[in-house]
Amino acid sequence: RPPKEGKKRGPRKKTEAKKQAPAVPVASENGVPAGSEAAVPVKVYKKRGRKSKAELLAMRLAQGLDAETPEPPNRRNEEPETTPGGRPKRRAAKVAMRYLHELAQEVESTRQTSETPSTEPRDAPVAKPEPDPDPSAPPAPKRRGRKRKKANSDSDDASQDADFVVPEAGSDTEGAEGDEDNGLSELEDVIEEKPQKTPGKRKHNQFFGMASNGLTNNMMIPVCRITYITKEYREQWHSPWEFPEWIPSMKDWMILPQRLKLENFPQMPDWRKSRLLFLINPKLNETDILILILRFQSLPPHPDRWDLTFFVGGPVWSLEWCPTPEGSSACHYAAVYCSRGMDDRHKIAEAFTEPGLLQIWRLGNLQNEICPEEKPSLAYGITVDQGCIWDMKFCPSGAWELPRTKRKLPQMARLGLLAVAFSSGRIAVYSLPHPESLNAHRRSQLKVSAVYIVQCTAVLEVGSVHAGISLECGQCFCLAWEPTKTHQRLVAGFYDGGETKGTVAVWSLVTKSLLLRVRQAGSAMKLYPFHCFTAHDHAVRTIAWCKANSNFLATAGYDRKVKFWDLRRWYEPLNIFKRSLHTELTWVLPWCGVLTGQETCFSAYGLNGIHYVDSGYLGFRPYFLVPRGGTVWWSISSSDWLNTCVSGDAAGEVIAVVLPNLMENPVNLKRSSERRFPV
Repeated sequence: RPPKEGKKRGPRKKTEAKKQAPAVPVASENGVPAGSEAAVPVKVYKKRGRKSKAELLAMRLAQGLDAETPEPPNRRNEEPETTPGGRPKRRAAKVAMRYLHELAQEVESTRQTSETPSTEPRDAPVAKPEPDPDPSAPPAPKRRGRKRKKANSDSDDASQDADFVVPEAGSDTEGAEGDEDNGLSELEDVIEEKPQKTPGKRKHNQFFGMASNGLTNNMMIPVCRITYITKEYREQWHSPWEFPEWIPSMKDWMILPQRLKLENFPQMPDWRKSRLLFLINPKLNETDILILILRFQSLPPHPDRWDLTFFVGGPVWSLEWCPTPEGSSACHYAAVYCSRGMDDRHKIAEAFTEPGLLQIWRLGNLQNEICPEEKPSLAYGITVDQGCIWDMKFCPSGAWELPRTKRKLPQMARLGLLAVAFSSGRIAVYSLPHPESLNAHRRSQLKVSAVYIVQCTAVLEVGSVHAGISLECGQCFCLAWEPTKTHQRLVAGFYDGGETKGTVAVWSLVTKSLLLRVRQAGSAMKLYPFHCFTAHDHAVRTIAWCKANSNFLATAGYDRKVKFWDLRRWYEPLNIFKRSLHTELTWVLPWCGVLTGQETCFSAYGLNGIHYVDSGYLGFRPYFLVPRGGTVWWSISSSDWLNTCVSGDAAGEVIAVVLPNLMENPVNLKRSSERRFPV
């Protein structure tokens, strides 16, 4: 048998019966299509799918059918009204209103039938036809002016379907069943229009009016919020007791002989008394009375100003408050260091040493609503020989205890832990006792404040325990404690003048490593940093630790840069800002940035003062907060309780300013009272 021939593949054959397009009837002169007795409607292509109940109800109302016995509409033959674009009109509010009225009528009729049978049928709503416009009528005159955009009722935008409110029972619904214009105008009374939120835009919270203390509500509401934030923060991240092994001992405190005191005291031309000065308040109508204060003496508190004035003997270079528990009636203390002369100048390129005096001042019980009763007094002094004190910081919490705490001799009740940065490149940590405990062991010094030679608790150096020679580092200009418990880390900034230049070192104060912790007989314990990195191309001028998260740090150097660091990734800063020579940093608790002070030589005209620099989290540009007339040197302090910044400049002026809400961009605020309020 011959093999079968394979089928040849090719184009499909076209069927002879082709689909013909529907014939379009031609209208004759009398309006009837030619060649046919009745007009054939033009076929309108419809959308697939089942019609909603609202569309069926609209069709039924348009046809005027009875509501009691409605016929199911023919979904294939009937179509809803369409827009010029070909889509069905949306009448969500109107149709839903009619549908709810009909359901309410059915429920009411069912209830009436069950109680008292009634044979009266309900009246079905009748749709009113739209009136045709009269072509012979003259056009309406046009009004001059800006034309308003008319709302398109036939729009298919779903966001334009306004919500509806069901009216009370028995209300008239005939108005909602009229034509389009009248029906929409009558539905305005029952439709609740909601303002649409524009995505991506954040409206500024404006609080009008004045508070009881004379400040605007725009300034006081951030103050109230930050007060609660600070309270919750300190309850969670502050510790009642830390470093239990660092207790002050009487063995480490020796009274300095009288003949050696003059060497450590400030060496002003007339160092036994202050210059002539006068204190004046224009609101109190005071006269210019010249006042002279002797060295280490003070003035009694003024009954109207409540101020405390005392003379430390020289120009103050560093000062720090001793933290006490909130709400306690404990006495307040402050640590002060002043230079030995008015014209002393120090080079930053190399380390140096000189004698000095660290003063601990007793300021009494300071309350918010009570005038201080006692004047300030010098509690005791500590001689130092490591050079100028550039910066000093108390441990934030966990170092203070009650002065009446009883300890076994020779231990004393602890006032606080103070870390001091010297120009020699070393950092000393002092465990300070309460003056009451110190004077209890020295009965002869109850009437006169004594000056002591103290062996510090720990010495922090940059180097290594296995180094063959003592590695000399540059001066230490700044330091900071870890703000959250357990306050075990301490960070400091240096300048060594070599290739590394600006260095930041981090210590662990409770380390047990034999490579980082060395204790020798007769000397203080030495600690070495567990990490060092180059932060700036010049000396690290100031440093600030983020209070909300101890993983973030901000540094400022003489290279005119402010850098934000993540301590978990040391190799690269998070953000860098360069504009002026920054001299001081402070980080307010709830905000995502720092307040910076500037040197006047690099600042633009009119922009010298305090700026707020964002860390990069919100992306705000630096904001000018407080204008100052002179350079701000180590003179910025912020209050976490009051959202207030205090700064002093080289011109001798001190200004306290209430800050705005820095989580919102304050550049957009036009009123100066909303941006800052000087107190």
